[in-house]
Amino acid sequence: MKKIFSLIAMAAILSVAGCKKAGVTATVTAPEEGNVPVTFGLMQSGFDVSTKSVGPVDAWDGNDLYIFGYASTHTDYSEGQAYIYNVKATTIAYGEEGFQEGNTQQALKVEHDVTYDLPEGGTETVKEPFYYEGTNIYDFYGYYIDDAATNADFSSPVEADADPVPVTVTDGTPDATVAEGTVLPDGVYIPFQINGSQDIMIAMADKSADVGETGVPESRAYSAYAARRGVHPNLPFEHQLARFKFKIVSGSEAGNNVNVNSVSLTSPSRGYLCVVGENRGIVAAANDTPTELFLKEAPADGKELTDLTPQAPAAFTEGKRADIETVPTIGKDILVIPGQNSYKLTLTTSMTDVHTEMADQTYTLTPANIADANGDTGNVSAFEAGKYYTITVIIYGLEEIKITATLGEWQSGGSITIDPDEEPWYDGPVIEPDEPEIP
Repeated sequence: MKKIFSLIAMAAILSVAGCKKAGVTATVTAPEEGNVPVTFGLMQSGFDVSTKSVGPVDAWDGNDLYIFGYASTHTDYSEGQAYIYNVKATTIAYGEEGFQEGNTQQALKVEHDVTYDLPEGGTETVKEPFYYEGTNIYDFYGYYIDDAATNADFSSPVEADADPVPVTVTDGTPDATVAEGTVLPDGVYIPFQINGSQDIMIAMADKSADVGETGVPESRAYSAYAARRGVHPNLPFEHQLARFKFKIVSGSEAGNNVNVNSVSLTSPSRGYLCVVGENRGIVAAANDTPTELFLKEAPADGKELTDLTPQAPAAFTEGKRADIETVPTIGKDILVIPGQNSYKLTLTTSMTDVHTEMADQTYTLTPANIADANGDTGNVSAFEAGKYYTITVIIYGLEEIKITATLGEWQSGGSITIDPDEEPWYDGPVIEPDEPEIP
């Protein structure tokens, strides 16, 4: 079962990124009786933090989301054909009015700026919700891109506080700025380049689920008719990246003196997030050279990720290592593009009070290494979106470093054991037991 977030509301003011509203009247008046605003649903799940989160999203807390709406008969994905085009909505943050802990639902009106001509001359701009138009039937979509949005040719990231710029493809013709060699079928795409700390999600309102037992025909959702009968779009957000968590555990007395200074995964890092279209999800960019993505950590205020500080392993005491199940993870996890055959894992380490440089420890993680709930390996064909994998690093001082990996929930999965004495996919140095230990 996939872990999802459903978009709802946030009694938040929404700003518009290039959306239009047709049929504006000459004076500022209330909407005609019977007009129905478009409202959405968001399931706020498991709020347990007191500051805005950075890194993977485990609960909505002041996150910026973007919404699209198209008539269900549309054949053109451009801005001019959209009913709602890339409208930004910000979820309620901890401490703001309307924020509630636990599983709650709140109503959301998607608002935009509308300018009216005044009878006495001049104009006035007011905030209005979108209204269902006539008997039109609509489809609704959403995405969350964190701060990973970039230009379509990946030349630079989107500036802070600027909205992502979608790439639209109609009749097989994408914007001219799309990276050469990248094939994008018809749809709406958000170019992105991740650094390992960002979360990426998409959502599409499910008409069948929202109609439920209301008696409203699925063919009439979403519309004014359906809204008047209590059927509104809920946007379930699904994670599009694979997530890796890390634990470090000492396997010997010597291992207690080793610190892990950095952890990285080498992975493809850029692509196009298809938000609307038949190929929803991540479309890889052409000629994407794998990038080393580093594990980061969050300071006490949780506002910005920083480099990992040296991490001591869970101590080896009284002749045994710590219980892996109870050992906390380090850092804020690494998120990577899923579906890869392997990822290169690199650890840099140092010993307390020893200045001799220690060689990097390098391993190759493959799906074949993952153990399922029964402890069996070889049953997983790919690292998957929406799942997390817990990598346990067991440190034996200068003797060896051994790794196990366990797949858990976002959605949970299995385990990996990396033993440099036995596994051929270990690429780092192996120090023989009779080699003298550095004091």
